[in-house]
Amino acid sequence: YVSSRGELMEGSGLQEEGPISAVSDLERKLLLNAYIFQKYGYYGAEKEGARLAYQVEYLLGKKSSDIENLKAVVNRLLLLREAANAAYLYTDTQKKAEIRAMASAVAAVAVAPHIEPLLEASILFAWSYVESLQDVKILLNGGKVPLVKTKADWHTDLDSISGYEDSIQKKESSRGLSYQQYLAMFLYLEEKQELLFRMMDVMEMDIRKTDYNENFRMDACVSAFRVSASVESTIGYSCTIDRKYSYEEME
Repeated sequence: YVSSRGELMEGSGLQEEGPISAVSDLERKLLLNAYIFQKYGYYGAEKEGARLAYQVEYLLGKKSSDIENLKAVVNRLLLLREAANAAYLYTDTQKKAEIRAMASAVAAVAVAPHIEPLLEASILFAWSYVESLQDVKILLNGGKVPLVKTKADWHTDLDSISGYEDSIQKKESSRGLSYQQYLAMFLYLEEKQELLFRMMDVMEMDIRKTDYNENFRMDACVSAFRVSASVESTIGYSCTIDRKYSYEEME
C-alpha cells in the first residue's frame, strides 16, 4: 500500500492561491479525527465489506490483520492504564498500607527484610497491571474508564494478583472515556503525515475490492485532465478539439 511503497508517482498537485481556511492545527486534527470516525470502522463499530473491519486500529498498528491491529491497540491501552493506575495507588494511603503489609509478610517469610522495598514496588505494579486488564475488559465491552481514577472507580483487590483471571469480570461504568475516545486520543498523538498515508492505505484496500480496480494506487490516480489540440490540414481546413475528463463530469 501507499505508505509502504518506495518512490511514489507525483502529479502537479493543487495550485493554491492562499490558505484553504483559517483553522488552527488543533482544529484541523479534531476535524481529521471526526472524519476518521465517520468513515472508518473500529472495534464495536466494524465496517462491513471492507478489507479490514478494524480500520482505526490499523491507523495505529499498521498490521496486516484485524487481530494484530487490535492487539497493538490493547497493548497501548494496557501501558497507558498501568501508568495511570500505578500513579493512583501511590496516592491511596489505604491501598499502600495493604501493599506494605503484604511485602512485609513475604520478606519475613523469606527472612530477607532488605528486599521489602523492592517487594512493595513489585506488588504495586502487579496490582496496577491487574486493574489495567479490568479496565481494558470494560472498554472492549462498551464501558468507560476515567483517565484518573478515584477510590470509587477501582475494581480489583489485592488478592486479584494471584487469581486475576477469575477476578476480571465484565463491569458497567458510566464515568470516564469510552474505547472510541481512547482511540481518538491515540490518533491525536500520531504524526500527521504518517497518519494521512495510513488513511490512504485503507482507501486503497477498499477501492481494490471493487470491480476492475484490483491494482488501484492512490499515487497513480487521475483526478482530472484536459487536452486542447489544434489541427490544420494541407488544404486549408482547421479545427480545435478541447476535451476535459474528471470524475465529476466528462466533455
